[in-house]
Amino acid sequence: MTCASVTYKGSTKVFFKSLAEQLDIPTEAVSFNDECEDGGKPLTVDELKEEILSNLTHDTLIILPEAKRLPASVRYWLEDAISAERNSVGTASGARIVCFSPVNLGRDIFLSLLEVELEFAGRSQHSRGDGAGSQEVRVVA
Repeated sequence: MTCASVTYKGSTKVFFKSLAEQLDIPTEAVSFNDECEDGGKPLTVDELKEEILSNLTHDTLIILPEAKRLPASVRYWLEDAISAERNSVGTASGARIVCFSPVNLGRDIFLSLLEVELEFAGRSQHSRGDGAGSQEVRVVA
């Protein structure tokens, strides 16, 4: 299984570049001149998205620790990543996505994901006895 964990910090290009690097997907386009290979040119955001999608398999796991930060463009791309049927080599694709968020945002991708509530370690009813002050975190998978 191939796994990547990435947090959106304000730059879509940095987000997708980090994701591609963790999945061992090229982030540069190789160009050739008359004599030999001429090094690489960084892929654009759209090219990174397509390159990542074409390399996803059903064994790809993407973990998003702070899903509430994701902009709409990334959330819509994640829908494509989940529902991709075939990649460039014709094998079944469609990544597994785990989104961690303190609340279910109740829109787009979050509407189609399974929601699981987890308690913080050390704050369970067993540690306090009365359950007072327990907090929960939601895992949307």
